[in-house]
Amino acid sequence: MRTDAPLRVAVAGAGGRMGGELVRLLARDPACRLAAAWIGAGSDGRGRDAAELAGITALGIACTETGEAGAEVDVVVDFSTVTAVPGVARAAVECGAALVSGVTGLDEAAREALRESARQVPVLHADNFSIGVTVLRELAVIARERLGPGFDIEISEAHHRGKRDAPSGTARMLGRALGDKQGCIRTGARGGSEIGYSVCRGGNVVGEHTVSFLGPHERLELTHRAEDRSLFASGALSAARWLVVQPPGQYTLEDCIARDGN
Repeated sequence: MRTDAPLRVAVAGAGGRMGGELVRLLARDPACRLAAAWIGAGSDGRGRDAAELAGITALGIACTETGEAGAEVDVVVDFSTVTAVPGVARAAVECGAALVSGVTGLDEAAREALRESARQVPVLHADNFSIGVTVLRELAVIARERLGPGFDIEISEAHHRGKRDAPSGTARMLGRALGDKQGCIRTGARGGSEIGYSVCRGGNVVGEHTVSFLGPHERLELTHRAEDRSLFASGALSAARWLVVQPPGQYTLEDCIARDGN
């Protein structure tokens, strides 16, 4: 890893909401620079300047299909789609670049692609790059242990009208941390110790997650609200800075926070 020059970042999914946030962040960060902007095949943004697509002054980096043009990059930050993950993972390996993935709702093909890539480059996947959400997960696990089986658990989440996966990747992550393996929206009466999920989609909600513990005579609620999606871009870029100096393997955001001393 070079230490005498800005971090060269390829943004996968550059035409989307989070990709645009990351492009805008890179434009004002002197320690990093946009080295490539990747979009899906057939996208209307192909050939357009990535910065102009993100609503800022041009940076001279045109949007290309994933991995096209042989860009020299240190790290790929991916906010594309589930179906694009295998191609992005292959491109990261071909570039010899670390891979930070923020794509949610991964299927088995995407997870396997990340596992394969981790044999050759460092890979970090997170459903949410907020430190606050990471702490929410830790607090929820503590609450479950302290409150015991007498409290039912419900996870609710709200996002903007265009979000595709439901429940959100963050809601599923919280559920897994609390022992759930399904991550499905529950309808009808509660059964046994299952965890229920509820979903709201509308407007331009950045992201809101609540874990509720419901006992016979009391209720405990832990809530995180994201007020600006730039926090996710900033978190992903912080993870990228940490990841590029790690050996090949799979890492989590918890690894990054713990080892980075934050």
